Amino acid sequence: MEHIEVSKPGGPGSGFHVEGFPEAVKVVGLKGANAKRIAHLVLHFGDLSFAEACLGTLATGQVEPIRSALWNAAVIHYMKCFGQSKARFRLHPDAIYSGNTIALEAFKFFKDMRNKHIVHDENAFSQALPGAIINRQNSSYKIAKIVTFSARADILGQENFTNLRLLIEGAKAWVIQEYDNLCDLLTKELEGKSHQELLALSDMVYSKPEVKDVSTTRPQG
Repeated sequence: MEHIEVSKPGGPGSGFHVEGFPEAVKVVGLKGANAKRIAHLVLHFGDLSFAEACLGTLATGQVEPIRSALWNAAVIHYMKCFGQSKARFRLHPDAIYSGNTIALEAFKFFKDMRNKHIVHDENAFSQALPGAIINRQNSSYKIAKIVTFSARADILGQENFTNLRLLIEGAKAWVIQEYDNLCDLLTKELEGKSHQELLALSDMVYSKPEVKDVSTTRPQG
């Protein structure tokens, strides 16, 4: 899985021009289960890489609220790959961390923290306690003030930082291996076609999303 520079010399709705392949004449779109799966793997790779980049920036030393924002973004984008989605398949921790009890326990911790603390407020890591300050008995009024004590537990310690980094690295390695295997399989399938059949395939076309697409689930491929 490598980064390749592309351009769209024909403008919106046109095909792609791929840099670094002087003998290439066309970039075609692929259909089918394996093509759909590699597309989903690339999306997972993007989220995992973003989460990794957040941790990398965080390690350089940041102040609040940037510190918490980077940490929350890392957890959210990592867990995003394992969540339910109508547009792409989800990664399974049992497949990626098979036999690694420590990794699976760490995964459950971050899943619960994402679901019950960072994104939804359900567990005890955020609390607000209402109270009243009572004056002495001979005061002109009994209640001095209604107050609240609020606390948000900080889980960003070295152990959790390292655990999340290792989980991300393990997931990325699995995604890359799965992607490479499927690319090899697709390459063999396409090599079995004639040159004419390959050139007859439709161009790979990208459609820029519009405002109306914000509430629409994209096709899986």
